[in-house]
Amino acid sequence: FEADRFFDLREADRHWDEDRPPLPEGAGPARFRAASWVGDKHPPLWRAYEHLADVLPAARILAILRNPLSVAQSYEARAEDGGDAWHFGPERAVEDWNAALRGTLAAIARGQDVHVVSYEAVFAPGADLGILFGALDLSAAPATQACGPVRQAAERTFSRETPRDEALRRTVFLRADADAYRALSARCLYAGGAPNPEAGLRVPEPQPTGDAHGR
Repeated sequence: FEADRFFDLREADRHWDEDRPPLPEGAGPARFRAASWVGDKHPPLWRAYEHLADVLPAARILAILRNPLSVAQSYEARAEDGGDAWHFGPERAVEDWNAALRGTLAAIARGQDVHVVSYEAVFAPGADLGILFGALDLSAAPATQACGPVRQAAERTFSRETPRDEALRRTVFLRADADAYRALSARCLYAGGAPNPEAGLRVPEPQPTGDAHGR
């Protein structure tokens, strides 16, 4: 998370894309310097929670909790996409989902600064992003504006109709760790679209701030 390395995308990096258009000259470092937080999106991060605590003890983790059926459908869709090298199906999806939830619960039990966010709640039309950005001590206005394209993409996903696959549903509900899902759901920053008092959320007064920056 040093500026030089952050903008030096390499083939081994998760979000490397040789066709990615470059940022305008100087824009990246300028945004980096102005950012209140610098972050990355990495779904397998749960495997490195303990290492992260050692090397970045002040890091705050946003663990996005999504229902297992949607996760399994996503794995299956990618596996069936001839242009995607992904080859894992719904059984692997549930295995990964269970492991991620259990790893996140273990990190919370160790006292790591993990904020659980419901995917369905935070990306719902009209959701109050102030709840999420309050967990990072950020004013919601600039952060909400920066997240516009991400929210629009999520809303398109919500509105997309998918065929009902009963075999996939059976696989998910037989294998998913419902207890872990309930335990993390109880800690979500959102409870029915409102702040969840069980999450220990702090919502600061609006104040000038740099925009959140991440890849």
